[in-house]
Amino acid sequence: MPRELLAIIGIACALATVPEVAADVQVAASAQPQTVAAGETLTYEISVMITGPAALAMQPQPTLPHLDGLEIVSTGTRQSVTMGNGGMQSTRTYIYVLRAKRAGSFTLKPASVKVGGQTYETGSVQVNVTSGSTTIQPPSMPPATPIPEPPLPSPTEDEYIPTKIVDLRLTAEPENPYVGQQVIITFTFYQSQSLYGDTRYEPPKAENFVTKELSHPENVTRLIGGTEYLVQQRRWAAFPTAAGRATIEPVKVTAATHPLGSPDEHHTNSVKLNVRALPPPPAGKQFEGAVGKFTAELTADCTSVKAGETFTLTLIVRGAGNLHGLGTPTPQVPEWVKIYRSREDRTSAPGYGGDADTIGGEARFEFLALAKRPGTVKVPPIEFVYFNPHAGRYQTAKTRGVSIQVTPGVATEDAPSEESEQMRHIMARGPGKPASGPLLVQPWFWALQGLPLLALAAFAYLAHRNRALLANPELVRSLNAPRVARAHLYEAREALTRDDSDRFCTAVSHAITDFIAHRTGLQAADISAQEAIAALREAGIDEGLVGRVEGLLRRCDYGRFAGGGRAQYDEMLQAARRLIDELGAKSLGGR
Repeated sequence: MPRELLAIIGIACALATVPEVAADVQVAASAQPQTVAAGETLTYEISVMITGPAALAMQPQPTLPHLDGLEIVSTGTRQSVTMGNGGMQSTRTYIYVLRAKRAGSFTLKPASVKVGGQTYETGSVQVNVTSGSTTIQPPSMPPATPIPEPPLPSPTEDEYIPTKIVDLRLTAEPENPYVGQQVIITFTFYQSQSLYGDTRYEPPKAENFVTKELSHPENVTRLIGGTEYLVQQRRWAAFPTAAGRATIEPVKVTAATHPLGSPDEHHTNSVKLNVRALPPPPAGKQFEGAVGKFTAELTADCTSVKAGETFTLTLIVRGAGNLHGLGTPTPQVPEWVKIYRSREDRTSAPGYGGDADTIGGEARFEFLALAKRPGTVKVPPIEFVYFNPHAGRYQTAKTRGVSIQVTPGVATEDAPSEESEQMRHIMARGPGKPASGPLLVQPWFWALQGLPLLALAAFAYLAHRNRALLANPELVRSLNAPRVARAHLYEAREALTRDDSDRFCTAVSHAITDFIAHRTGLQAADISAQEAIAALREAGIDEGLVGRVEGLLRRCDYGRFAGGGRAQYDEMLQAARRLIDELGAKSLGGR
């Protein structure tokens, strides 16, 4: 075979191995704060920044290092997308709230992140844990001097009278909450003499509740019924997720009352609650599950742009309640404006509004918009419907509308709607098919003539595909939906090997919701369960399949907090695979 032919074949093979879209990837890890007391929490973050035309299409897959002395309490993500002279840049941050289990100095080894078939490593992170834990370790108390005891007073509605050396009490308020309303669970520990060793307790357990620990008040000494008691309290905010009778299980405490004796188990009472279902929402209003009291604000980062340039709309929801249960209303824009959710960040903590026991905060949603022609973009006010449990009725938080003037600028064009249209002219010819003219010489000669054409066609296809990816990210996401779902299911299997139920349930839930988001053309990958179910119904999927998807997502939500067995998780994993296969066979309305 001539050397020229071998050289051209080598060039074609090299082209086949070049990635379709180049991207620059940077990863980093951090922990805040780096010094905590045992029993306290810290935030460990893994950030992945991808620059290039495929920034939106690539899905990072982080793997945590061994968390010696630390345990995962909760997880979350946030993502931002920007466009500049360097092209598209996507920054995705994986957030892990960790609790320190014991004192010591711990080095978190580099986390690995898999992006586009390559693995990147972060730097190591140092965490120092000082003495202190989630144990009750009161200061040593000498035996109380006997005091002539008057008759014990009768217990009143607002005061519990302890009668034992170690006495426990569990309460919850209110006793008749609505679904999604905050309930305060209080565990009170009464101690009338010194205890020995560590006095440990287990937090209360309740099915169909989402819980968050509150700060606890300082220990106090009180004279109750003629006996001096050291009184300690632990408190939690709990949000019921289902209506009906609910039971908060007793708290168990292990304590030794004698220096040579073995620890004894003590139990609180259980608490019964009657969780009320929410009334039907007002006719014509869309309610997505927000329970509490909220305000909403919509802003734009500019008042005018040129056609072909982007601007950012920001929706901020503030208030008291479970912000992680909120849906995400999308601003309504004219059809000649493309809009994508570019960032979502929810922060909530005790102390909202100056009340140490109230959970609240802010949910910020940013939308990147691209106007294709001159005109006026009028974004109408967004109405955010929520249920106020204290008022017992639905209320509406309404933003102001915004207006952006679009002046003449860069013209834009839409990408082809089907990948088959992009490739039709390439598939029509290949090596060995002449462009024109009769076969005059040996076959290898015409193969030699066709290879340059094939190389040019490959270059043209790569350039055309890159333009399509930049102009239509939804097309990329729809094509990548099965791969993204498989990546999440792989992450779920890995979590099972480490007995990480929280990460398992999160990965299974994301496998379902991300698949639906990609296939239905929604403008964000991380959508809520309510948004996923609404998208399926809008696509006309039968209620039987929708109900099975909704049931699995609900089991994932419960599993993050209530836990479960290996057999149960294996069954959930198989159910997720079946549902993704069934949804993949349906037409969901995506591109």
